[in-house]
Amino acid sequence: MGRRLPLVVTCALLCLVLAPVRIEAQTTVAAPTIDSVTPGDGRLTVAWTAPAGVTGITAYDLRYIRSDAADKADVNWTEAEDVWTGSGDLEYTLTGLDNGVGYDVQMRTVTTTDGAWSGTSTGMPQIPEPTIASIVAGGGALTLFWTAPTLASGTTISSYDVRYIES
Repeated sequence: MGRRLPLVVTCALLCLVLAPVRIEAQTTVAAPTIDSVTPGDGRLTVAWTAPAGVTGITAYDLRYIRSDAADKADVNWTEAEDVWTGSGDLEYTLTGLDNGVGYDVQMRTVTTTDGAWSGTSTGMPQIPEPTIASIVAGGGALTLFWTAPTLASGTTISSYDVRYIES
């Protein structure tokens, strides 16, 4: 007499093959909120707020692209990973940008997985204005004293324009 597999084993194998597979959707980690994009000379400083109710945040990623880019597909963005890794203010400064060019910026939360990208905020790097230190009146003239703005390496100022109006 030949060997036969017990019916239980056969059914167990068959049931395993035919049993429905349950796939659970992965929960998406909420995105942070960008609070401000502050321009500077060749830079943008991005400040954000952590998403409510998200625990285990290990970092934040930032990505940016020129606002006038014809193709804003994900592959065309420049990513800066781990711009915050657990200490200090929720703020990061992008450098090496072109003055007078708009940039779109997005953030995402990183836990055990990468979260969704935030909404887009836009900023335009520019040379900051000087700070007026004082104005001294005398003899029908005003003498203006100012402090030059902090500039990125390689940026120079060749002149200043002064504008006034009678008050």
